[in-house]
Amino acid sequence: IYGDFRLRLEEDWDSLQGNGTKRDDRLRMRTRVRLGLKGQFDEQWSANARLRTGSDDSQQSPHITIYDFDGNDNGNADVNFELWYLQYSGYGFTVWTGRNQLSFWRQDAMLITDDVTFLGIGGSYQHALGKGSVTWNLNLTNAPAGMTATSGKLAFGQVAYDRNFERTAITMAAGYMDINADP
Repeated sequence: IYGDFRLRLEEDWDSLQGNGTKRDDRLRMRTRVRLGLKGQFDEQWSANARLRTGSDDSQQSPHITIYDFDGNDNGNADVNFELWYLQYSGYGFTVWTGRNQLSFWRQDAMLITDDVTFLGIGGSYQHALGKGSVTWNLNLTNAPAGMTATSGKLAFGQVAYDRNFERTAITMAAGYMDINADP
């Protein structure tokens, strides 16, 4: 069993609404709660399920507004399963099915944040190459549209090379993503 709790006071000024129009400045108290259960059945098989707070319509933000000091609407306070998957790891392979983060190397959250999860299958295969290693990643999923809906299909493939030197390391990656969202 694992989880986390966050409570914060958030001031938001000079921001834009989802439609691009200017939003009034606001001060609000927000929270995030996540509670999960992870099981390791043997050396290869595991499962994970995690609930989180946040609006059904928001894939990226697990936060809910408890109180808006400027009288704005607090929004929805839903609870959803953000993760639930079965995973196999062995012989250089890691394969999962369910709702999970994509299998791919990333240096930061610029492309996709860790809060975004996908419904489908994904996996990777890692092997040695010279003094480094190569990881092949492939994901075939539905494209998320909030926490309960999807919008079309997503395919993502990537190859990444890692090499450690005495005082530094290098990682190079190339990938391809195809999103075919429903209009």
